[in-house]
Amino acid sequence: MEKEAVNFSESLNTNDETHEFKNDPERVSKVIDSDEIPADSLKFNYFLFLLMGIVLVLPLNSLIQAISFFESNLPGRDIEFIVGTLTNGPVFLGQVMMLLIGKCLNTKMTIVLSLYGMSVMSFAIPFITEYINNTDALFYIVLASIFIFCLFTGFYQSSGRGFNAIFPKTMVASFSNGTGLSGILVGVLRAMALGVFPVDETLPRDPNMFAGTKLYFGISAGLLFVCATLTIFSFRTGYNIYYYQQSLKKKSNKDTKEERQTMIQSAKTFAMTPDNTIVRDKDDEAIDGEEEKVSVIKIHNSDWLNFWGIFLNFSMQFAIFPGLFIHGDITFIHDYHWRIWFIIFISVFFDAVGRVAAGFITLKSPIIAFILTLCRTLGIVVGFLTALEVGFFRNDYINLANIIISSFAFGYLGTCHIIMACMAPKPHEMEAAGKMIAFFLQIGLLIGSLVSTFVVARFF
Repeated sequence: MEKEAVNFSESLNTNDETHEFKNDPERVSKVIDSDEIPADSLKFNYFLFLLMGIVLVLPLNSLIQAISFFESNLPGRDIEFIVGTLTNGPVFLGQVMMLLIGKCLNTKMTIVLSLYGMSVMSFAIPFITEYINNTDALFYIVLASIFIFCLFTGFYQSSGRGFNAIFPKTMVASFSNGTGLSGILVGVLRAMALGVFPVDETLPRDPNMFAGTKLYFGISAGLLFVCATLTIFSFRTGYNIYYYQQSLKKKSNKDTKEERQTMIQSAKTFAMTPDNTIVRDKDDEAIDGEEEKVSVIKIHNSDWLNFWGIFLNFSMQFAIFPGLFIHGDITFIHDYHWRIWFIIFISVFFDAVGRVAAGFITLKSPIIAFILTLCRTLGIVVGFLTALEVGFFRNDYINLANIIISSFAFGYLGTCHIIMACMAPKPHEMEAAGKMIAFFLQIGLLIGSLVSTFVVARFF
């Protein structure tokens, strides 16, 4: 990591035509003209992408873990079924806005300001319930607050995934692993809150519930703030500058998909050996030139199977999570709040395990990954049968096994599709491909959440 002091505006300000840092063009030129890929010193960028992945889904994970808190403050609102729509709707809107106007915005500035906005809203949301006693008014104010919170999240998810896609596979996998670890982190914080501030279910608005919720929302706000600040510093590292500049150059006719995959594999090997550098072949150098106009339709057509695999995977999961999993129940845990925590934690834990596994053993065929994703419909059927307590499926352990298998498959197949989608495009198309990944992912989240809210909920 660079040790020199960094000014906020200096780190983020770029020239729209050259994309070079205005205050230090010589440094950028030195990095780009070098025959060596700069080292990721101390694995700074690797761990930062892990943190960026963690905070990517903090809003959704925090709000899901706060279900019992909102239920106590907003009785009769079926929060467990509508929380997905409340969060994913604004996130989807934010991503659509980024696809429409993203070209006019500075990607780096969007990432940082979105993170700071998410931090402020994460800190504020728990306090809203303490100062408004009218339940109807509180519901709409909470709804508006979540809308703003998740709109910032939509901006960040689109720009963050787009930025992450220009880096080697190890960085893409690190980012994806972070999104899985996010649920575990929030789950641990929620368990700490329940342990330190035990909830009395006989009280309509137990002060301990507010104290516990404030604890993990506050820690989440702190993580978002730290991530935004560290991201500013990362923009000044040679490793970051190198890959960002490479993504803005037009490749020669020799740049085929196979060459791109070879380059990624080389960068992966390099990223794992920070004490060495890899010399690039002059024949594979990117040639300077005007940035090609990236067609979203062209990118979709070249890799549609991965994009739609991402969509199907996320829509299936959020049609049944968390509502159907919770109604399937785990009766051997008697305390209601701990039961909800356990079901959600088991789900996000095995989701994270699946994501990490995909980083080590990635499927090479989009067709196989797509077929396996379609097979996940079996988990939805089993989820319904256990929640409706039909015959043989009226069993806690069948529900638990279904949660584990469905969540692992979700994490593994989703990450495989994301990695393959990032490997396919040419360098100057990678940021746009990353935004397409975020877009299809969010459509899946939104459709799945709507199905949970308006279809699945009607069965219970």
